[in-house]
Amino acid sequence: MMPELSKMYFGDELNLKKYPNLKHIVQTRFSAMRGVNMFKDVAVYASPAMSPYSIPINRADDVCFVAIKDGKATEFSSSDLVRESEFLWQDRLSVSQNNLNPVFMACDLETPLGFSVFLACTSNFKKVFIPGTYNMSHLLKALPKQNSTYLVCDSDFYSLAAPPSGDYV
Repeated sequence: MMPELSKMYFGDELNLKKYPNLKHIVQTRFSAMRGVNMFKDVAVYASPAMSPYSIPINRADDVCFVAIKDGKATEFSSSDLVRESEFLWQDRLSVSQNNLNPVFMACDLETPLGFSVFLACTSNFKKVFIPGTYNMSHLLKALPKQNSTYLVCDSDFYSLAAPPSGDYV
């Protein structure tokens, strides 16, 4: 266990230069940090002889996503999310289909928009870049590095004022 990991918070970046031979991080605690798989989740994909865990069966009408906004919960079934992702691909995201650059996704995967965009892009073999932080200055630096020409974000992020250009260039 690297002592640095136990002191990290969500959105913190791991200094990979300190660990040149690092290939995998497996977290064994009860809550996973963003971008880190918990051991139990990884064990789901092991052969039945090695793990008692298995992937649950997913039916179209199963509630698989609950979004909470303004204190109200909204449930989404698997078919709702597939339908939304198909709409997003047809209506918005397919315009970037011929472009080899990834879609820059500055929205949380734990929202209906974020998950649907990710599903739409990956099911249509379109690369997606998901930043490790939602810090506006870091995002503005990462956007040209990724060479993305298409940005997906939610209305809260869109309404944020960008920092002065000297703060992120």
